[in-house]
Amino acid sequence: MTADLRLDLERVLSDRLVDESAGGPTLEQALRATDEMLSDGGSDSEGLLADYRTYLVDRMARVTEYRSKQFAI
Repeated sequence: MTADLRLDLERVLSDRLVDESAGGPTLEQALRATDEMLSDGGSDSEGLLADYRTYLVDRMARVTEYRSKQFAI
């Protein structure tokens, strides 16, 4: 795979994680939905939602850092 093709694919994939118009749920949308479920008082006795929330926050930070380095103009 050429470097240009790889960069294009990385851009498309990272867009899908942060840009609502790129299709699919974004990390931000997933975080909002998770927060809603946690605040609704639903059962999270095993901490799965809390763990997922932590994952989403971490993933958002990594995607943001990656995009700022890779796609800076």
